Amino acid sequence: MFSWCNLEIFRNNLGHLLYNKHHSLLKKSKQLILNISVIKEKRLPRLRFKHGYRFNIIVFALVGVALIAYAIFRVFFSHAANFSADFNGDGIVDVRDLTILAAHFHQNSLTKALGDADGNDTSDIQDFAILAVQWGTNPVNLGAGRGAGYNRLGFYTCDQSNVTYGAQQVQCYNNLASWLGRTTSPKIPYVVLMTDSSSPSTMSGNGWGAVVASGAFQTLNPKPTIVLSVPLAFGSDGCSNSPSLTTCFDKVADGTYDAQYRSLLQYFIDAGYSNNLIIRLGWEYDGDWMPWSARNNPAQFVAAYRHVHDVMRAMTGMSGLRFDLAGDPGQVSPSSVWQSGNQTYPGDAYVDIIGMDVYSHAPSSNVCLPDSFSTTTQPSLTAQENFAITHGKVVSYPEWGQKTDPDCPNFVQDMNNWFNSLPASGAGSLEYHSYFNTASNEGSNSSFRLYDAINNLPLSNALNSETIFKTLFGG
Repeated sequence: MFSWCNLEIFRNNLGHLLYNKHHSLLKKSKQLILNISVIKEKRLPRLRFKHGYRFNIIVFALVGVALIAYAIFRVFFSHAANFSADFNGDGIVDVRDLTILAAHFHQNSLTKALGDADGNDTSDIQDFAILAVQWGTNPVNLGAGRGAGYNRLGFYTCDQSNVTYGAQQVQCYNNLASWLGRTTSPKIPYVVLMTDSSSPSTMSGNGWGAVVASGAFQTLNPKPTIVLSVPLAFGSDGCSNSPSLTTCFDKVADGTYDAQYRSLLQYFIDAGYSNNLIIRLGWEYDGDWMPWSARNNPAQFVAAYRHVHDVMRAMTGMSGLRFDLAGDPGQVSPSSVWQSGNQTYPGDAYVDIIGMDVYSHAPSSNVCLPDSFSTTTQPSLTAQENFAITHGKVVSYPEWGQKTDPDCPNFVQDMNNWFNSLPASGAGSLEYHSYFNTASNEGSNSSFRLYDAINNLPLSNALNSETIFKTLFGG
């Protein structure tokens, strides 16, 4: 006998099929036909209306058509993101959806629900091809909509010991931009430069070489933002990489070298960088390898930092100057501000950016293996982000690169995923990141170039990293 239970079973089965995202449309269709067949095989009473016509088949045919139409509507409209790659749910398939797909490319726990354009339960390179067809364009060249990692790209362009400071670094800058095929303006938005800590006069002279010497950075137009690494102690005072010395900050803090700090900054003002300059003051202060190590001298470090900050900030034309407090990952640097209980933090009035230098060697050599990033590097990145948000600051990565392995594409991808996962603006958002494109000449702590920018040549030992880097940041 027919009862409304049959129709309820049919409706429930159909509802189950509609909301099970892991079944294909073909399976849904087969099950739908099977359910209809089961109902048709039931012995149904002949329903008569006042004209005596038999309507049982017609009624159930209409019900079936209506339910099938409803199924199609729910599949293609209510769950459109599963089939149209609208991953952010705004009803439009556009470049923002590619950003989501790229951000979760190697994070398997997230990709099953995001970016699976071809329905194989995995977001992978094949999904990019589907998006390219839908958009009618090449997703590698979509430009500014590709996320913070692309928009905030920087470089330490050449290994300083191998090039003439300034002019040849500009040549390296142009070679890197050409290799990447960058079409932004400026082509590479940020450049990290170093100054020499051997003596105050040498430090000041580096400013002349960077933006005054023929062919140096004053020639670029439009100008990138320069991140200038400035020391807080000097070898000429007998200070090296000994965190036990407490006197290395004294002459900086008491104003002995104010003239040299002012001279350094004046070169950049005169070269037109008044609004395009970030001071990375006392970088990697939390390690034990810099003359200005704060590990055993937090109070002295803070005093010297604040003094140089005030000297530079007071200079005419420097109202837009920003200061980046850049440390190392917390696992190897317990005196980082996010680990030290603020003992080494100069204060919110003295810091604009919370930076961290990140390399694939720390704290474990297995960081190049798939899925190791979340346990080896991400905890420090999260601590840095949380500290920045608490203090209302943006974040930066003045140096990042590969040290254990010269060809570590997973690390390159994971770093870009991290950049794009940060808040889009405000506290905790990305100010810049800079790949440290030096040669492998730093002894046991060697860093590997991604690209030979001096000779404008690819590197045979880094081809996989070059490919993924160019895919993420080129175009």
